[in-house]
Amino acid sequence: MDAYRDATLKEYLRAYWNSLSSSYEKMRCARSDEERRAWASLMTNILGEDRKRVLDVGTGTGFLARVLAEIGHEVTGVDISERMIEVAREISAKEGLDIEFEVGDAERLSFEDERFDAVVCRYVLWTLPNPWRAVREWVRVTRPGGRVVVVDGVWCDSSLSSRLRSALGRLGMLVHERCNPFRGYEERVSMSIPFINGVEPEIVVEIMRECGLRDVRFQWLDGVRRLWLANLPPLFKIAWNRPIYVVYGVKP
Repeated sequence: MDAYRDATLKEYLRAYWNSLSSSYEKMRCARSDEERRAWASLMTNILGEDRKRVLDVGTGTGFLARVLAEIGHEVTGVDISERMIEVAREISAKEGLDIEFEVGDAERLSFEDERFDAVVCRYVLWTLPNPWRAVREWVRVTRPGGRVVVVDGVWCDSSLSSRLRSALGRLGMLVHERCNPFRGYEERVSMSIPFINGVEPEIVVEIMRECGLRDVRFQWLDGVRRLWLANLPPLFKIAWNRPIYVVYGVKP
């Protein structure tokens, strides 16, 4: 991808996610204290209990950053969307959490090498034009012995059941959330996003190994998914009942 096309695509993505900033927290983040505790437990199991300097890449409205701050970590959150960052700052301030948020590109981080003890992301890899480049960046800013943690999902495929789920999801958005259910990436943009439909965990494992991580492993997050689905409207429970997982590895 040439530099001009890359820059143009990033501007489109920035504008797209800016437009979703007012509804993202309600749609994509934990809807119960129990689910939030489940995310906290997952992060503690992977990162350990001692205080770490953690970068949350593609932080959105800062949900995972807030979870990490609550369990005692020093957290920085970055996102390409200025408006997402604004919302993240507002929510974190209301919750009394000290988190550093800044605008940044997940594929071209501004931080120096080995700045963080861990890099985490939640539902980000599938949005990126250059996921391999992104993971290399995440590895670069992680100190030796630190971990890179990727949470993502397998959102849809070409099957009839996936198309039906997508249609029900759009109907649910129209009925329950009163937002445009047909607005997504333009087709030309979707064609530039390798994992637009989500990505199988085995592929993420291979990407992380290719980018230099060791002891890479993954686990399905069925328990977290059930807690999230439990608090969704009925149509959403059908449409968004898709597998999610975490993949993590250690920088040598």
